[in-house]
Amino acid sequence: MWLATFLLLAAPTFVFLWDKWTRSIWHNGHGMFVPLLSGFLAYHALKRQPVKREEPSAWGFAFLLPALFFIAIDGAIKTELLAAFALILCLPGLSLLLLGPRRTRALAFPFFLTLFMLPVPGAFMTQIHLYLRELTTDGTGWVLGQFGAPVFAQGTFIHLPHGTLKVVEECSGFSALYAAVTVALILAYMARSKTRRAVLLLAAVPLALACNVARIVALAILAEQAGYGLLDTPLHLLSGYITFILTLVALFLLAERQPRGATG
Repeated sequence: MWLATFLLLAAPTFVFLWDKWTRSIWHNGHGMFVPLLSGFLAYHALKRQPVKREEPSAWGFAFLLPALFFIAIDGAIKTELLAAFALILCLPGLSLLLLGPRRTRALAFPFFLTLFMLPVPGAFMTQIHLYLRELTTDGTGWVLGQFGAPVFAQGTFIHLPHGTLKVVEECSGFSALYAAVTVALILAYMARSKTRRAVLLLAAVPLALACNVARIVALAILAEQAGYGLLDTPLHLLSGYITFILTLVALFLLAERQPRGATG
């Protein structure tokens, strides 16, 4: 009964999230993989927690009642994001009611990970994108300057001898950064060494930013050599995929070769 109710409430929200995940690579594309990864980690966590006896806990209502309240509120104000957060809040509530406290504690990280499938609220995105765009612009200008290229970086514009590049929102690197933090959390969770965990968590953001700067530098050099019309070709989109892949590869290289079991 609880699961049927949950799925009924979740259906419109899943449609909303799917639209966000599939809109483009530049916006929350990693989100569609988070439920699968969370489910995988939850499955292995439960394998290490055999059922000894039925142990449902009424503490589940401490999560479910606020979650249902948020869903009801969102039905009136139509943010969709509040309802998505509420559904995530339902997960530990359902787990306490159906699985009990012991197994719910084992699922703490998979539940926490589901937060990373949510898009960041639009109220924060404008400022985040602007900060990352300016950071990328300054980083690109500095790197090109080290190669001896005549470059002037100002705001979100990179002025070069044959043209000007504008670092727009899609080039801010936020999508790769969000995905990198998510993957770093998973790899750190599975690591045996505390040092390795710290390295992964500390490296995620700098790696994502560095890979994005390298991408813009490469595009700037290619545009100067082959013409700025190149930026309107599929190569521009392909460079986004390459940035994403390089960031993840770098994180996997930092991860342990033989991680511990998925349960922690």
